[in-house]
Amino acid sequence: MIMDEIEIWKILFPAITGFLGIVLGIIINIISNWKLKIKETKLRLVEKIFDKRIKAHEEILLLSKLMRSTVSTEKVDENNNLISYPGLIQDKKTFENFQERFYELTNFNTHWLDIEICREINFIQDYIATLKLKIQRKNENDYSQIGIIIKPDFTKLAHDLEELVLKFFDQDILKLKLKSEKGYHKFEREITETRLLNTELIKKENEINK
Repeated sequence: MIMDEIEIWKILFPAITGFLGIVLGIIINIISNWKLKIKETKLRLVEKIFDKRIKAHEEILLLSKLMRSTVSTEKVDENNNLISYPGLIQDKKTFENFQERFYELTNFNTHWLDIEICREINFIQDYIATLKLKIQRKNENDYSQIGIIIKPDFTKLAHDLEELVLKFFDQDILKLKLKSEKGYHKFEREITETRLLNTELIKKENEINK
C-alpha cells in the first residue's frame, strides 16, 4: 500500500510542480507587467511635466524678446547711433497690451519655473507698476522721450531674465528636476528697492516728470 502511494506521488509530483511553476510564472508575469505599466505611466507623466516646463521657459524667453523690441525715432545720437526706445511704450494702448501679455505669459507659467526666475519676474512686475504710475498722467507724445530715457532699464531687465532662462536650458534641464525650490517668490524688500533706485526710471525721475 505504501509502495502504491509512493508510486502515485512520483507520478503526481512532476505534474504538481509543473502546475505550480506555471502558476508562479503567471504571477511573476502579472507583477512584471504591472510594474512595467507603472514605470511607463511615470515616464509619460514626467515627459508631460517636462514638456510643460520647457514650454513655460520658452514663453518667458519670448517675454524677454518683447522687452528688447524697439521703435526707431529715425534720429541718430552724437556717435551716429540710431536712437530708439522700447516698442512697448510707443503709446498707451501698446503699453496696456504689453501689461496684459506680461500677465498672461507669467501668471500661467510661474508654477513651472524655478524660484530665481519667479523672483526676477516679480521684480519686473514691480518696475512696470512703477513705470505705469510715472506715465499715467503723461501725454502720449511724451512716451517716446521717456522711452529713450528708460531704454537701458528694459535692456538690462530683458538680459537678466534671459540669462536665467538660458541657464535652465543649459544646465538645469539636465538635472531632471520636477519641483522648484521652496521659498518666497519675491526678492527681499530692500533688494527690490535698491534695484529700483538704480534704474534710469528712478535716477532720472525729474527729467521724466518735466
